[in-house]
This record gives sequence, C-alpha cells and structure tokens, in this order.
Amino acid sequence: MAATWDVFISYAHADQDWVRTLATNLHNLGLAVFRDEWEIGSADVLVHRLDEGLLRSRAGVLVVSPASLASLWVRAEYAAMMQRAVEGQHRLIPVLLADAEMPPLLASRLYIDFRHADGPVYTAKVQELARALRGERPGPPPRPDQGQPPPDTGFRATGPLHYRLQIERHTIHLLGGPEAVQQPANALDPTLEQRLWELAQARHRPTPDDAILLRGPGGAGLDALLEQIGDHLGRAFLAGPVAEALSAAVAEATRLHCPLVLGMDIRDEALAALPWETLRLPVRPGPGAAPVCRAVPSALRARSSDSPGHSWPAPPAGSDWQSGGPKRPW
Repeated sequence: MAATWDVFISYAHADQDWVRTLATNLHNLGLAVFRDEWEIGSADVLVHRLDEGLLRSRAGVLVVSPASLASLWVRAEYAAMMQRAVEGQHRLIPVLLADAEMPPLLASRLYIDFRHADGPVYTAKVQELARALRGERPGPPPRPDQGQPPPDTGFRATGPLHYRLQIERHTIHLLGGPEAVQQPANALDPTLEQRLWELAQARHRPTPDDAILLRGPGGAGLDALLEQIGDHLGRAFLAGPVAEALSAAVAEATRLHCPLVLGMDIRDEALAALPWETLRLPVRPGPGAAPVCRAVPSALRARSSDSPGHSWPAPPAGSDWQSGGPKRPW
C-alpha cells in the first residue's frame, strides 16, 4: 500500500495545543501530516482511520510527555509504530516535550528535544525534525574559501571591518572605529560642480559630442572624470580628522588581510544624489581599498522586513518569545 502521509503524530489530548502548532509548522514546510483532528471526520470509525494513518505514513512521531506515556491510546499507537520501525517499514522519531521516563526501546532512538525550546531555538528544532522526517542527514559543514588553522593556534580570523560615514550639510561623522570622529564639511567648489555637469551630460545625452568630450584627444576620459569627482568629494568631506581615521582603518584592514566596507549615510537630501561611490581619500593610505556602499535608511529597513516571500514557523502555544525582525549591521 502506497504511503499517503509523511508523518503520523501520536500525542496526548493534554498536549493538543502544542501539537497543533507543531503539525501546522511541519505542514507549512511541505510535509503531509496525519493528525487525528485533521483526518478523522464525524462519519469515520476512529480505530479504522487510525490504522490507515499508521499503515500509510512513512514516519511516526511520538510526542513524549508524562500525559502521553500515561495515555492508553498513545501506548497502543507507540506499540504499533515501534513494530513497524523494527520491521523497517517506517522511521520512529521521539519528540521530547516535557521531562518523562521513556520506555527503554524508545529511549534508544535519537530524539529531538523541544523542552524549553522557544523563539529561534524552537524554529531550529522544527526544521531539524522536518529534515529527519525527510530522511536528510546534517552532512559536513560548507567548504570554506580559506584553509582552517590548526588546533591551539594563536591566530584568530577577522571578518570585514564595517564603518559608516554619516554626512550632513555642515558636519561629517565617522562611526565604527575605536571612537567616533567628526569634522566640519567644506563647501562644494566650482570645479566639482563643472565635473558633475559633465558627468550628467554623459549619462543623459550620450551624443557623439559627449563621446569626444569624454574620450577625445585631450579629453578627460570617463574613468579619469570619475576619479576627479571622487578626489573633489574627498577634499570637501574627508579632509581632516575623518580622513586620518579612515586611512588608519584601511591600513588596519590591510594588516589583517580583511576587507573594509564603508557605508554612506547621507542625511542631507541636497547631497543624496552625488556619486558617493566615487569617493576617494585625500591621502592615499597604501594598497588597501574600501568598498563603498549606501547604508539603507531605517524607514526602508522597516518596510523591507515586512515584504512577502519569507515564511517563519509559528511559535509554540504559550510561547513568550516575540520576533524583533531581522538585524542588520547599520
């Protein structure tokens, strides 16, 4: 007889609220779940329908608690599931809900411990159970990009260094280092405004004349034009203590052989449209480089966390855990 369900759940009536949530989460993860509340109708013969569920499920879950081990119905279902597991007809997975003395044969099987599991821990346990029901194994860890140091090494790997450059109309703040650094902003010079105009012409009106302007003999060239804009932005907004601190950060990232990521937090609407990705330090700190990206404003972060496309397992009944949404570095 072909299997119809991925899992048959055996549990005590006293645990039904918790089991209802577990079954729903497994269902949402794509598993076909036999649960008496879902599969037995008013016209069905109870024992016949339970027999069908046991015979046509690929796996069985026994929710272990003092109430379930004292239930005659659960003990009967456990005996049937254990018999089928010994004969190799399905897998039997104990789910430990509360402290209880398990029968020896049941205790010999690997169980999934949900005692005191809440929040992200509960979510991880549900996913672990789903993998076990599918017959998946954890497998080895992902292959890293770099070799691992030997045991007892004094070396400690360092991840990316994250800095944030907060730019306002009159003040510049560098955040993320040992201490925050700030300095006044300089006014934009006329040469920068001219270079920005030339860049706008190249972007919005790519005519043959613009091509000559950017690439012809004696012309700046597009790459050189972008470098000039970056130099002018650096002199206007980075010259001073911020440039010194950022140069030191690049040197430290070079020493540690790790990347430095600089997030741009533009607080002035009049400055937001400038090509900040071209920003260059007035003083070159050496061979190191800092990828520049725009930091996501908090209003956009709030909207992105509500976007569709992510399904999170529901918390168990009676949970005190509340999601605070995903955390981001800025």
